[in-house]
Amino acid sequence: MRRERAIRLWSIAIVVAVAATALIVALVMRPGGDEDRKCLSVTSSLSELFVGRPSVGPLEAFVSVAEEVAPHGEAGAYEHYYVIAMQFSTTDGSMLEGVWELGRNGSGPEGGTVSVDVLADGASESIISINGEAQSFTLWPRQGAIVDPLSEAVIRARTCLMEFTTATL
Repeated sequence: MRRERAIRLWSIAIVVAVAATALIVALVMRPGGDEDRKCLSVTSSLSELFVGRPSVGPLEAFVSVAEEVAPHGEAGAYEHYYVIAMQFSTTDGSMLEGVWELGRNGSGPEGGTVSVDVLADGASESIISINGEAQSFTLWPRQGAIVDPLSEAVIRARTCLMEFTTATL
């Protein structure tokens, strides 16, 4: 009796996992050219800028990727918007995944890389923390983002991060 119930529960868990994966794939790979989108890399100096304002203890950036986002409506205060997804660690060794929005003026990414060097040349920028980890562990503002934590751009950036970290393991 217990074995049958355990098998039934595992079967339900597998069906739920498959359905959730299918939903994420459908959102990320929906028709309209998104399949051809490439993840952008992020320089280590830009990654350090994001974790350089910790709310608790020092943070260490590991892997960062970016997804360029088109501003909607009158949200176009900057020429370029990016969603940055990053794996970082805390002082106790916990690995976390933060998501930030970067709005900036100036030239776009060079060679598929979003760089802090471009930010340093006087171009204006805005950094906003998007998800709970970014908001809890860094001191970047929380309000004013053009994307929300469940937007397609955030899902794509997090998927890029997952694919990159899986490929490098």
